[in-house]
Amino acid sequence: KKPRRNKPNVVLYVIDTLRADHLSLYGYSRNTSPFLAQLGAKGVVFLNCRSQSPWTKFSIPTIMTSLYPHTHRVGNQSYTDPLPESVITLQDYLRRDGYLTANFSANPLGCTLSNLDQGFDYSFTPHAYEISEHGKKKGQVHSDDLNRRIIPWLENHANSSFFIYIITFSTI
Repeated sequence: KKPRRNKPNVVLYVIDTLRADHLSLYGYSRNTSPFLAQLGAKGVVFLNCRSQSPWTKFSIPTIMTSLYPHTHRVGNQSYTDPLPESVITLQDYLRRDGYLTANFSANPLGCTLSNLDQGFDYSFTPHAYEISEHGKKKGQVHSDDLNRRIIPWLENHANSSFFIYIITFSTI
């Protein structure tokens, strides 16, 4: 039985390595992000944000757990240090609150290599995607590849309250 939609949906869309100073949304002279500029005009734009770390391996676990890097310890000793199973994540809290949870990841550092895919009802890791224009993209999953999985998933779960976490790389 699918959970019924009675709560607002939550979408966390992370674009790894995206620089604010290269986005027209934040005043960059070239029109690099027209969609984000449109979205920002209709919503809230944060002008002064800080990350706990400039590296994905530390910063994404901090977002997903609300713990500082020295507390969650992902990547502290080794590049491959995962998030311990005992650490409670955002998806754990939302699942407990009745949300259907899904992870769509093009970036293994923000997912499988950090054990951040734990606790999701659905998890689509970088190997789950068919990459269009494989040679042009150098074998990396891009947003269009993700969207071929995300859009049907959203259509199939439109009546559910869901949390989806999407992480991709910047192409700007």
